[in-house]
Amino acid sequence: LSVPVWQGTPEENSRMLRSAVIFYGGGQVGFGVIDQKIKDKLVFTNHKGAANSIGFVENFPPPPALGKSYLFEDVEQGYEGATTFVLPSNKQLYEFCFTVPMSKDMFRTANESQIMYSANLSRYRLFGNIQNCIQEFIRSLGYTCYGYASPFSGMMPAISSAQLTGITEGNRNNGFCTSPEYGPILGVFSLVTDMPLEPTNPIDAGIWRFCQTCTKCADACPVNAIPKDHEPSWDVP
Repeated sequence: LSVPVWQGTPEENSRMLRSAVIFYGGGQVGFGVIDQKIKDKLVFTNHKGAANSIGFVENFPPPPALGKSYLFEDVEQGYEGATTFVLPSNKQLYEFCFTVPMSKDMFRTANESQIMYSANLSRYRLFGNIQNCIQEFIRSLGYTCYGYASPFSGMMPAISSAQLTGITEGNRNNGFCTSPEYGPILGVFSLVTDMPLEPTNPIDAGIWRFCQTCTKCADACPVNAIPKDHEPSWDVP
């Protein structure tokens, strides 16, 4: 844009970015550093995208173009290739994770309700708008924001990012997470940027401990997919 790069401190950048995300429609916002541990443990080896289709359950692996690899290389700017997503390894990257609240009243119309399904999918519709706006906002400051390569999946599990950056906690329904502000009726999304950000810490709001004795979601699950144990376990229910 032919203007100097914004030179705020990580703390100033985080406050500004949080305000922008909320203005564009997000809820709570947390921040983290993409260090080597995150690269090794959380960044996907391959992008899910179309490769996540049930059509490949019996025909795995999918073609490389459908499950592109995530790579870190010595480049100034990340890019998308024919079979890869490349991010720069020569500069520090940061993540910011945010919630997108959904309608609790619409969720209460479940099960098998089109109203509930509409509420459940609303997070992706809203996220699309937020992502477009926040990417342009960060670009106007002289930095890059790496977004989702497909509507439903980014470069790392957003649920993990949400817990590590302190905007949610784990819960009994271990396919998702719970926010102190919005409960479990929300979407979480994690984007990556090279704009310096001040990390936020995980929280202990008592949600994880509460879920160890409460089994309401497991009792209500029609297919018994949620365990009822009072201690965490890796065993499938």
